[in-house]
Amino acid sequence: MVAAAVGVTLLSIMGLRQVALAVVLLVARAGWGQIDAHAMEHELKGKPMALRSYSAEPVARYEWVGDKFVSAPGHSFTLGVFTTRSVKLKGNMLIFEGTRGTLVRDAQKGLLGRTGDAPMKLEIDLRNAPTTLQSPMLEKMLFVEDAAAAIAGLPTPLSEMLPLNTTGVVVARCKCAVIFDGGQWIKLASKDPQYGYPKLKLSVEPEFSEEARRQKVSGEVAVEIYVDSTGHVGDVWIGRGVGLGLDEKAVAAARQYVFEPAMYQGRPVGTELSIGINFQIF
Repeated sequence: MVAAAVGVTLLSIMGLRQVALAVVLLVARAGWGQIDAHAMEHELKGKPMALRSYSAEPVARYEWVGDKFVSAPGHSFTLGVFTTRSVKLKGNMLIFEGTRGTLVRDAQKGLLGRTGDAPMKLEIDLRNAPTTLQSPMLEKMLFVEDAAAAIAGLPTPLSEMLPLNTTGVVVARCKCAVIFDGGQWIKLASKDPQYGYPKLKLSVEPEFSEEARRQKVSGEVAVEIYVDSTGHVGDVWIGRGVGLGLDEKAVAAARQYVFEPAMYQGRPVGTELSIGINFQIF
């Protein structure tokens, strides 16, 4: 029998907001230049690269808007590493196929490890790209140099989600509440008498993926969710993945949760919650 159980922990409040990738190009916008898909595949194939957009969508889409290279809006994010399997140019679309894993801390060694490998595509719409665009420039727009750079690029309060700094040294996680109020993030003491934690009203049983069911894989997907002032879930950050389609199933379930919103000074506010969604085969 396959069962999926959900555990909600309100003790670990982390930061999460959608990360928008916007790389400003100081060049004219008119078509696109020298993109060699074969050379990019040869350069990147099998090489893990940290994603600059932090996207955890099965298909991450990118395009040029004005003079900016932007990622399409999404609701799932992670400190992800993409490993290229192939690069193909189809018309105006450059398509990377490969796998995405999630960087996590090894609790015993205090080092970064990787979990939850899952199929992923990067689709880059080259229409409106600059004429001077070349492969090395595009690679820098899609990927960062290393894990330290990826961690350093996380915005506040997302940067506090991982219990380590950019050198890999383990640091204590914030034992606090982080709320979104008045258009800004505010950090509160976890026992602030004016703050009330959100309360779960409705949870949704997550579905088991066919691949995980076939391989009889169990595990817990750890996610950070943003609960808005109405008690609904917005963006979801995958903190520790399992892969085999279970990460996506966990995100889909988490986004259907409904809470009584967090309260601060007598009014509802947005906040962050850390939850674990368990998939167990008996």
